[in-house]
Amino acid sequence: MVAVKKGKNKVSPALVVNGEKVWTTSFLGGPNNGADAHLPSNMQLDESGIWALLVYLGDKYIP
Repeated sequence: MVAVKKGKNKVSPALVVNGEKVWTTSFLGGPNNGADAHLPSNMQLDESGIWALLVYLGDKYIP
């Protein structure tokens, strides 16, 4: 998951794993709510404002 702040051209990582902002993670949790696996996650943005969150699975963008 990546984040882009409105009016800026900078792409920032938004996913937080073990207290650290990361671009990606391979950690998956077990089955949850009918899914085979799930990804417990937290997000953190650099500053207040309007942000777009872009989600990718591997190299594939998920709109």
